[in-house]
Amino acid sequence: MDFLPAYIDKIEELSISEENTPGQVYAFLSFFPSFAAFKRLRTLYFHYNDEALDWNIVEKALKSLADTMIETLSIKAMSTNNRLLLRNVIIDLFRLKSLKRFTLMSVSSSVNWSDLANVSSNIEHLTVSGIYCKFEDLQYIFISTPCLKYLDVDLINIIYPYYDEIEKNITSMSTLRTLILYFEHDSPITMNILREYFNCMPVLKHLEIKAHSKLLDENAWKMLLETSLPLLTHFILRTTLFRVEKFNNRGRGEVSRLIFAAGGQKYEDIRYEDDEWLLHKAKMPLSEMPVLEFDGTKLPQSKAIARFLAKQFQLAGRNNLEQAKVDAVVDTIEDLITKLIPVFDEQDDAKREELSKKFFSEELPKHLQNLDVLLKEFGNGGLFFVGNYLTWADLYFYNFFETILGINENCLDTYPSLKQNREEVEKQPKIAEYLKNRPKTSI
Repeated sequence: MDFLPAYIDKIEELSISEENTPGQVYAFLSFFPSFAAFKRLRTLYFHYNDEALDWNIVEKALKSLADTMIETLSIKAMSTNNRLLLRNVIIDLFRLKSLKRFTLMSVSSSVNWSDLANVSSNIEHLTVSGIYCKFEDLQYIFISTPCLKYLDVDLINIIYPYYDEIEKNITSMSTLRTLILYFEHDSPITMNILREYFNCMPVLKHLEIKAHSKLLDENAWKMLLETSLPLLTHFILRTTLFRVEKFNNRGRGEVSRLIFAAGGQKYEDIRYEDDEWLLHKAKMPLSEMPVLEFDGTKLPQSKAIARFLAKQFQLAGRNNLEQAKVDAVVDTIEDLITKLIPVFDEQDDAKREELSKKFFSEELPKHLQNLDVLLKEFGNGGLFFVGNYLTWADLYFYNFFETILGINENCLDTYPSLKQNREEVEKQPKIAEYLKNRPKTSI
C-alpha cells in the first residue's frame, strides 16, 4: 500500500476485492477514503462485504466517484446489511455523467427503480444481477438511459395490477443493440407483453432469453422475431441447458469441453478476452473462471465442473468403486500439476530453468510411474485407465499432457501404455471431431 501514493496520478484502473483477501477493502479505504484522489481513474472493480466495514466509509467512497471521470464501474456487494442505504447510492451512480459501463451485483438487494424516472444517465452498457428488478422496472431503466446499447438483467416474478397502464407508455430504445433477460421459473410475462417491448427496440441485433417452458414456443418466437425485430441477427433461447464461461484459452477448463464432446452434448461456450473479464467478473460465484451454468445455478471450480459433467454423461465410472478409481487417477494427475505450478510461477529465468530440470528429471518420472501402475491395475488389460472404457480420467490425462508434451515431446516414450492411452482418446470419433474444429488458442 505504501507505494501507491507515488503512482496515484497514473492509475487508470483499480480492482479492490474482499474475495480471498479479507480486509483488503478496509485497508485500502483507510489509506484512500475517496476515489477523487485518483485523477486518471477510468475503471473500478469494487467487491466488498459490509459486515466487515463501516457503511459510512463505503458510502463516502462510492459517492466520491462523482469527482472522478470513471467510465467503467463494477460493484459486487456481499452480505449487504445496508440494503436500503445501498439503493440510494445506486441511483446516484446512474447520475455519473462519465459512466458508460455499469455492472451491479448484490445479494437480495432492492432498488426503487422508479427513482430513475427523473435521472438522465449516459450509461451504454448495464448488467444487473441479484438486485430485485421486475419486468415493468425496465421502463424506468429505459427512461433514464437513452444511450443504452447493452442490457443484461435478472428479473423477479412480480407483476402488478397496474402493469397494463405502464405497458401503454413504453419508452422507445432507439440505441439498444443487445438485450439479455433471465426470467425466473413461472414468470407471468407472456409473449404478448414481450412483443410490445420489442416493438420499441428498432435496432436490436442480439437477443438472449433464459426462460421457463411457457416462453419456449418455437412458432411463437418465429412470428415475433419476424414481425417485431427485423434487424435481429443473433438469437439465443435457452432453458435447462449447459453454459460454460471461461477465458479464451484451453487451460484446466478444457477437460469439461472434452467431456461435452465425448458425451455428444451441445452447450453454450462463452469465452472472454482479458479486457472483457472485468465486466463479467462480478457475476461469477468466486469471481473466477471457469464457471458452468446449469438450470440457473453457476458452478465454479474446474474439477467440480468436470466431475459433475462426467456423471451426467456416464463418464465417471459405472459404480461407486469405479468412480473412486477414476478419482484416484485424477488426483494422481493433480499431484503432478501441483509440482509443475511453481515452474510456471517462477519469475527468475535461472531459477525457473533449475525448477524445470528438477521437474522433468525427478517429479515427472515418479508420477508417470504411478499413473502407469494405475492404468495396469484399474484398466482390466485395456488402454483406458478404468474398466477398459473411456472415463473423464482419460480426458484429464490427455488434456494435461498436451502441456507437458509441448515442453518435452518424448516424455512418454518409456511409458508405452500411457502413450497408447492418449492415442486411443484421440481416436474416439467425437473427440477427434472436436479436436479438429476447436478454436486455436495460445494455451
